[in-house]
Amino acid sequence: MKTISSQLSGITIAKILFLSLGFILGANTLQAQSQRDLFRRVMPSVVIVHSEKKTAVHSALETSMPTPPIGSGALISADGQVLTSASVVQGAKQVEVEFFNGTRVSARVVASSPFADVALLQLERVPEKAIVAKLGDSSLTAIGDQVFMVGSSAGIAQSLAVSWVSARLANEKTADAPVSLELLQLDAAVKTGNSGGPVFNLKGEVIGIVSHTLTKSNNAARAGLAVTSNVARKLMLEGKKRQ
Repeated sequence: MKTISSQLSGITIAKILFLSLGFILGANTLQAQSQRDLFRRVMPSVVIVHSEKKTAVHSALETSMPTPPIGSGALISADGQVLTSASVVQGAKQVEVEFFNGTRVSARVVASSPFADVALLQLERVPEKAIVAKLGDSSLTAIGDQVFMVGSSAGIAQSLAVSWVSARLANEKTADAPVSLELLQLDAAVKTGNSGGPVFNLKGEVIGIVSHTLTKSNNAARAGLAVTSNVARKLMLEGKKRQ
């Protein structure tokens, strides 16, 4: 009886382990499928920002030199407003925005806030298949939340990086800063091409704009920083700071 009972216990434990493993694998598959679906849904709203800047030559002359894709952005309105990083378009003579299907559209900078490293572009037109990203409420984003970035990391278009919010940072409001600067610290590495790219929550809403410049000045090694969507909304949409 003892042997049979032990065998039954072993079988029961094996069944539990098998079912648990199946549940975990199923959950992971569902999560991966969900991430794929989210990426496909938001990807058409993410753009590459090309800019032509003035570069000093021999400390005296200036010449216009085209730069490679140096940033990303997100289409946030049907009439062609794009959020990006101020450092991406600062001093640009000409700005072009490239969509996922290769369509390029000229744009102009209509608002910029260097202290928050966020800028607003206005497109000349909006391509037919472009999708508008929804700005979410970043105050609902908490430490430990899973998020994902889409951008042109290292010049590679439509790159996906899954991350976690490791901290929320905030600075005091000053005379030079019209609003308190709120940042999300991410555990994913931020490269030059990511700057200006959107950070999405799991609902597919933009809750941050990646800043390579602020990330470089951050003492935390490899910690990416993103300006919250609420700060971007206040500065760029509710109280535009014209260049």
